[in-house]
Amino acid sequence: MSNNFVKSFSQKSDYDKHVKCETINDKIIKMNKKLILNNNKSNDITNIIENINMPKKKTNNIINSSEQPDIIDYTSKTQKELIAICKERHIKGYSGYNKDYIIKLLLENKKTSIEPEKIIKSNKIIKPNNIIESEKIIQPEINILSNKLKMVDLFAGTGAFSLAFESTNNVNIVFANDMVEPSKKIYNENFSHTLTIKDLNDVNVEDIPKHDILTGGFPCQPFSIAGHQEGFNDERSNVFWKILSIIDYHQPKCVILENVKNLVSHDETKTFNTIKSNLEKRGYHLCYKVLNTAVITGIPQHRERIYIVCIKSEKVFNNFSLEFPKIEKKKISNYLEKDIPSKYYYTDKSSTWELVKNNVVKHDTIYQYSICKRK
Repeated sequence: MSNNFVKSFSQKSDYDKHVKCETINDKIIKMNKKLILNNNKSNDITNIIENINMPKKKTNNIINSSEQPDIIDYTSKTQKELIAICKERHIKGYSGYNKDYIIKLLLENKKTSIEPEKIIKSNKIIKPNNIIESEKIIQPEINILSNKLKMVDLFAGTGAFSLAFESTNNVNIVFANDMVEPSKKIYNENFSHTLTIKDLNDVNVEDIPKHDILTGGFPCQPFSIAGHQEGFNDERSNVFWKILSIIDYHQPKCVILENVKNLVSHDETKTFNTIKSNLEKRGYHLCYKVLNTAVITGIPQHRERIYIVCIKSEKVFNNFSLEFPKIEKKKISNYLEKDIPSKYYYTDKSSTWELVKNNVVKHDTIYQYSICKRK
């Protein structure tokens, strides 16, 4: 047995009056004999050694949120006061939402006696007190990521893919990347992990953590009808080849790519066929479809995007579909704040009052106002 595991013990009183302490080696020998007698081949003696040498700790009690009812009347609070409570309790995901949604968020995340942020950042699960007694062997702490799928979110923006997958409680985001600085503030406000601001082409594939799922809404300008549609001749599209290099190195089980719907027909479908063939030859089964946000979510915004879902497992692929039920479109007023300061309203004192009065005539409609310079 290695000397690394041998420790000496001293007595607090006269040594001669006490029976000699049992050494660590003696304990290991006894345990080893017990394992042999029980023919228990599944236990590893090295784990027992580590457990014996692990110092005994104390833990804090965790109060079950269901045992501590939330008695605050949130409806009497202003939106700013509700946001302050969210920050105090380290609750994410309130940014950009109205008062009703924030109340719902608070009710779903009742306050506990331990700060969630401290648990999440340490990636550890705090053990119940009954496991840690002075005479018991302390079990190693369990990594909270062990039973969850790991995901990287490329071109993450403000975190749409991250939010969708994290909300399942089955996925942990291990890396998120974008190169637009303003995105970082919004992203970091809503997630416990941080957004890495860097050009993806400058990121080493070895530095990206191992993952099961890769998502990416790669730059759409080279394929959009609003741009020059230069496709792979546009240097911004080079990131697709970078995505392939990440896939080659990490071999994720699932890849989800998103882009403008024009990607399908660009350059007489040659661009899409290039993307499709490169993914298929890497062993992925592909399912793709143009989806409209207004149709499948009920959010009153027509946003058509193609989603390309690539799955390694044929069994999983055969049970997957991009068919969604149609959902009744909601009113835009459902998503707007109610208490708007008067300074944001147009009045007859505004220079554009006549233009606004004569053209903004529909309810539950958002208008975009822009000034075009005449040549």
